Amino acid sequence: MKNKQLLYLISSDFISSVGSSIQAAALAIYILDMTKSSQLFSLMLASAILPRVIFGPFFGVLTDWFNKKKILLLLNVLNFSVICLVTIFLDKSNLVLLFAMVICQGLLAACYSPASAGTIKLIASGEQELSQAYTVMSFTDSIQAVVAPLIGASVYSLMGIKTVLLCNGLSFILSNILIYLLKNDYFKQVSETKTLKQFGSDFVKGFQYMKGNQLLWHTAICVMILNFFSIPLFSVGNGVVAKLIFKVSNTQFSLIESVGIVAAFFSPFIFSFIKAKLSLARLFILSMQILASLVLILGLISGLNGYDYRYALYLGFIFCVSFVEGILNIAIMTLLQTKIEAQFSGRVNGILTTMFIGLVPVGQVIYGYLFTVLPVQVPFVITSLVYVAVIYLYKKGLKAISK
Repeated sequence: MKNKQLLYLISSDFISSVGSSIQAAALAIYILDMTKSSQLFSLMLASAILPRVIFGPFFGVLTDWFNKKKILLLLNVLNFSVICLVTIFLDKSNLVLLFAMVICQGLLAACYSPASAGTIKLIASGEQELSQAYTVMSFTDSIQAVVAPLIGASVYSLMGIKTVLLCNGLSFILSNILIYLLKNDYFKQVSETKTLKQFGSDFVKGFQYMKGNQLLWHTAICVMILNFFSIPLFSVGNGVVAKLIFKVSNTQFSLIESVGIVAAFFSPFIFSFIKAKLSLARLFILSMQILASLVLILGLISGLNGYDYRYALYLGFIFCVSFVEGILNIAIMTLLQTKIEAQFSGRVNGILTTMFIGLVPVGQVIYGYLFTVLPVQVPFVITSLVYVAVIYLYKKGLKAISK
């Protein structure tokens, strides 16, 4: 990547994300060790996600109002401060303090996400650099997904939860050093006074801008539908198929997740190769067509009875699904970000975050019910049909927009 400013920002995000993922992995083990309660564990996960879903659009307005570099620096300092306070006062019986920390960090992440996405938009010059940025970020996310849980579990086992927290705090300091290197020329200085009335007005303008930008709105709706069905299918379905249908060991079950992560490593390289040959819209459609077929095949494999090789087949097709999904995700992010004007980037990215992850917990509940009352193949078939429906919806929308 030739743009060093983008490299600084992506490296900064990577460092702080690794630290947060290390902490998340260790906290999961710590809470299960202390309480033996899966309900408390799931409550912790919800505590981290809900602030982003609820407050993302509101914080997006603030990131459009103020200097995004200063916002990123401030948020990292606040994260570091919260971690230090918790580390000082934490004892084995004080789980409430940990939950408070997770909620605070969820709130900070709800503001950090649109600020970071908006900063990428400010620094990247054109679709090519945006594409490069999200390709690199996809690769670093894959590294993070592999490395962070291993480090988190190891550091927690050897040195305890407080050391893990301090490691995460250090990641925010290192992240800030790189953010500080970003040139001030990219960031506006806000001089006018902002009011609550103006906040409400700008919040509404963010929604109006999205709905007025037909291609952006249409693509976002399609992605929201995909996430509602596809993410719950695999987050719930992999466990059901592996443990209840195939009855594999814990090691074999974890291999399903590992294979998916390994596949995601290769996606950025293939995306870089094919992006010059296909438009982003065409790549979006082609990826969904392939995924519709792969998901249907996974459903057929999950219904096989008495075949020893069905686990290996399932594993192979999970690799293919994760590989294509990696390409699809890069195409989606590039396609969306190229349609957003810099002055609306914070608000729109805040809204997109809520749209993309807000309904996922509902989908997980629904798929949990479907896998309980229906044959295991049926949820896969439903999801495959949803992919086909979204392809039709997306194509129809593109035709209407082009008229």
